[in-house]
Amino acid sequence: LHRESQTGERRTSLMFSFTISQQVGVDTEHLGVESGISTGIATIFVESSSGENMIVIVPGANSRVTPEDVVQAETKIKSSGAVVATLELGMEAVRKGMELGRKYGATTILNAAPARADYGQDILENVDILVVNETEAELVAGTEDLDKCGEKLREVCR
Repeated sequence: LHRESQTGERRTSLMFSFTISQQVGVDTEHLGVESGISTGIATIFVESSSGENMIVIVPGANSRVTPEDVVQAETKIKSSGAVVATLELGMEAVRKGMELGRKYGATTILNAAPARADYGQDILENVDILVVNETEAELVAGTEDLDKCGEKLREVCR
């Protein structure tokens, strides 16, 4: 499930993406176009001497994916080997996707980016594979001690 905005030139690019995706075998049945909102973007600033970065995120259309959108894809989820989500999606949609993935025995994969603190333990309990960077691991685990992060995340995810 994914949403793209419908604005001028982006529409042409979006149709090109749909066509290419279909040509390589990607099922685009639940790919949608959302009016009145931009496509999500992220800008990464890197401090040259330290290599530390800061990411500015504008969620855009993906944030409008709802649990109802996920339920519409339930038949596909039921026959899938894996369900993958990122935190760019609406949080309730992520929750529903992980629930349905677990319900049907799919491997559930959550890329916890962008780093957010507004999701509950119930989402993580339905995650088989959690993909995090250092910042995301610290936020999810609630500690800056990376050894403790690993322990905490192993306890939470299956």
